[in-house]
Amino acid sequence: MNKLIPEGVKLWIQEGAANLHFGWYVAYSFITVLRSFFDLYCTIVVLQIKDNIFTYCYDERELLAIGKEFEKRQLANANYTQELISDWNERVEAFYQACQEIHESDLSELTDEQLALLFEKFLNKYTEEYAAPLLADCLGCYCEIEIQDLLKSHLKKIEKEDQFTRYLTALTAPIRDSFIGEEKIELLGITKDSIDGKDVSKAVAAHQQKWFWIQNSYLRAIVLSEDDFMQRIKEHGKDQAYVLDKVVHYSEEFTKTKTEREQLLDKIGASKRLRVLLYLMDDHTFWQDERKKVNLQADHHIDLLLKEVNRRKKIPFDDLLYTIPFEVIDLLRGEPVDLSIIQKRKEIVGIIYTPDQYLPLNYEDSVRLDKEINSQYSMNGLADLFGTVANLGKVRGKVKILMEPDDFKLMEKGDVLVTSMTRPEFVPILKKAAAIVTDEGGLTCHAAIVARELDVPCIVGTKIATKVLKNGDSVEVNANHGVVRIL
Repeated sequence: MNKLIPEGVKLWIQEGAANLHFGWYVAYSFITVLRSFFDLYCTIVVLQIKDNIFTYCYDERELLAIGKEFEKRQLANANYTQELISDWNERVEAFYQACQEIHESDLSELTDEQLALLFEKFLNKYTEEYAAPLLADCLGCYCEIEIQDLLKSHLKKIEKEDQFTRYLTALTAPIRDSFIGEEKIELLGITKDSIDGKDVSKAVAAHQQKWFWIQNSYLRAIVLSEDDFMQRIKEHGKDQAYVLDKVVHYSEEFTKTKTEREQLLDKIGASKRLRVLLYLMDDHTFWQDERKKVNLQADHHIDLLLKEVNRRKKIPFDDLLYTIPFEVIDLLRGEPVDLSIIQKRKEIVGIIYTPDQYLPLNYEDSVRLDKEINSQYSMNGLADLFGTVANLGKVRGKVKILMEPDDFKLMEKGDVLVTSMTRPEFVPILKKAAAIVTDEGGLTCHAAIVARELDVPCIVGTKIATKVLKNGDSVEVNANHGVVRIL
């Protein structure tokens, strides 16, 4: 029987909580839409959703080849990345216009065909926006490998190889704010006003309108209320010294980090290429973050459209979450939906994307795909897990494997959070973690950024932590050496 994943493909994997409909747009954007206007793209992407957990599989060789070509173009044109981001910003504006059209329409008054056209326009503008910044994933994969190799080689020459982890974490610390940080500092400013006795009701209402989508994910869309933000203000208000310090000094932290990086690079006599790769990774980390900001808002609009389809077609909303967008458009145009297939997809579904087509697999082939993906992991005889250090430290604690928001209630203060990768909706529980361990991600992933802010030990990119560890395991997380040891 032929393999579903071609021979020779070395999987580079991302995982997290998702439904099929929200997750489908990623691979379609990366391989079909990107190819329509750009000359760097992947030729195969595999998406699997199993028990509300997505697995995106790329060919690592393709990601590295794209990253290498991107570096070549950046060296030839110092403005290359910024020109791409400028072009992308125009696509973002077109996407927001499509969102505005959804808001300005009374969806219930549209005919099925009008709703189909609106959905189709949203799909096109969303995937056109989504496509180019997915290149940042290629750069992240490539830059991290190259930066670590270059730094290790250089430190060996100057006899500082034993300080590799310390230098790496210092050189890759964020020098720009994220949208998560932007929202947080705005809310801390409102908190300070509240502490000072000011009426903050209007400020909270404006904040809610701006940021209500911030806990959305590939699994679900949530509209945060003013009360949700007020609750956070009350929590922040318990530590007034912290609030004042952050409001006054927050922006200075990034300037300080950038200055310290430059001083460290000068101190070790770093090469021009290492410096270029570090700042190239900065640009693409920023691009990834801006992309995520748009994506979470897209989830809200997908939710609005699907709820209207649910209202008029009487198909359960949870079933619609396991449709493909084109199936919903066809449904509005009178095509039937096989609900028995949808029910099977809730258990497991795989889709293989190539430049010419996307192929949804039936249940049996989806199970085969799952086995092929898992066959690339080797877990026999493991005593220790190894990954990339994102923040230094060494602690012991009990494992809590949390993959989606429904699991968050299990987290207790002092637990070691183990997950595939963290996302914005994880922030409340990250504050309870004694350490963070992830399967996926690199030096600039969400977990790494938050771990540095909270100053908790963090090891990312273990590949198999969620598959090897079990809830309740006692572990030692040695983020000084990138090792997780089962005690």
